[in-house]
Amino acid sequence: MRSCQYIDAELLEEYSDRKSLGVLSFLVDVENKIIYVVPKDLEHMALAAKLLGLRAKDLKNDPQQAAYLVPSNLEFKSGEIKGIVTGISGLELGLKVKHTEKQLEKAHLLIKNMIQFSQQLGTVRVAESVFEKIRW
Repeated sequence: MRSCQYIDAELLEEYSDRKSLGVLSFLVDVENKIIYVVPKDLEHMALAAKLLGLRAKDLKNDPQQAAYLVPSNLEFKSGEIKGIVTGISGLELGLKVKHTEKQLEKAHLLIKNMIQFSQQLGTVRVAESVFEKIRW
């Protein structure tokens, strides 16, 4: 379970193209302000169970335990971040986890801050309009 504070070439090499080309996925712990990168071969739901110290079936019995773990996915095209989608993954679609608007906003802000820090470090490029498209 790798947490990260910025995006660099090593992280992109190891974790991007999850589920489809150009996707980098995260699980944001909004209570502790920690951003975890989701491995290519793992679902958000499985990572959430690991972070909670649970088996997948235990999480399925009480999915709201994971409400403070909010997914966020970045879309890359030609090496540039083109989009951010926060709050949609198997946790919400499959387990019906419900996040509060405050949790969604906090997760999105933490992701935005990580992207901006990465941009300042010169490790990622960001499309001009990416922060105007807030989706959750």
